[in-house]
Amino acid sequence: MKFGIIQISDGNFLISSEGYTDLNKARMAFHGLCQALYAEASAGNIKQGFTVILMNDGGGIIEQENYVAPYVPEVIEDMPVEVAESEE
Repeated sequence: MKFGIIQISDGNFLISSEGYTDLNKARMAFHGLCQALYAEASAGNIKQGFTVILMNDGGGIIEQENYVAPYVPEVIEDMPVEVAESEE
């Protein structure tokens, strides 16, 4: 059986690596990629989040790791309100 690693980050899909015949080596590569992506996310290089999937050649998911970046609301500055002058 062969194994591959799929990476999805900020909406981009990538077959990170494939062709592993040893599950332990595939798992080590999977966890190494997860570690690298967590470092990229904490550095601010991944804005939305990522998913990493370790799959077999039959399409079965062996392991999956998901990270969603925390929501940071935009700060909108208050706009001054124009007050009409009263006529006296």
